[in-house]
Amino acid sequence: MNNINISDNEIKYHINKGEPLVIKDSKISRELEDGLVNVLTRFLSHLGKENISDSLGYCLRELINNSKKANLKRVFFLDQNLDINDKDHYEKGMSLFKEKAFSNLDYYLDLMEKKEYYVQTYYHIYKNRFNIIISNNAQILPQEMERINQKISKGKIFNSVDEAMRLVFDDTEGAGFGIVIIILILRKIGISDNNFAIATEKGSTHIRIAMPLDLITEEDKDFISDSLIKEINSIPQFP
Repeated sequence: MNNINISDNEIKYHINKGEPLVIKDSKISRELEDGLVNVLTRFLSHLGKENISDSLGYCLRELINNSKKANLKRVFFLDQNLDINDKDHYEKGMSLFKEKAFSNLDYYLDLMEKKEYYVQTYYHIYKNRFNIIISNNAQILPQEMERINQKISKGKIFNSVDEAMRLVFDDTEGAGFGIVIIILILRKIGISDNNFAIATEKGSTHIRIAMPLDLITEEDKDFISDSLIKEINSIPQFP
């Protein structure tokens, strides 16, 4: 899938009826990623929240790519005959992952599709919340969850994206760093830490942003400062 053909009337229907809109794909091309962000932007526009679309759009991209990378990691370990649940195998696999997987990306994307790994993006108005949920069918590992929880705890004490980039970035696990940035961005647009959650169950992982529908009004268009937009644009994109 590369294109998303969803009309504004369909988006209005999902808003008015409170029915979830779910889009699922294995490879998640850049074109599809752009389309998923566009769907988010149109939801926010109909909800009168378009002034936070850049901020939430960045968060959505980051979470989609984290989920895609998690799936990529699983098929890489399978291809290398490594047990991702074994500590020694995990360390060995992660030392090879970035160089080998990304230099043969098309091969591993095809393998993800063959092995039926997917990323699912879910938009849902429910109980006065606009829920954005990104799921993938790879259960997060205990060591991955521990690392992410450590980064989330650290993220609560930072005041800016720049501060987090200087003190938190860990090149071996980009997801933890990205989640710190997401927490900082959400906080700056008024979405509290308890409206960001990670849940795991057998065979899958879900990450949710719950935006209160009364978070921002049309009169609050100046709430997002130019400095925040500049911070978002300055964040490097990690593979």
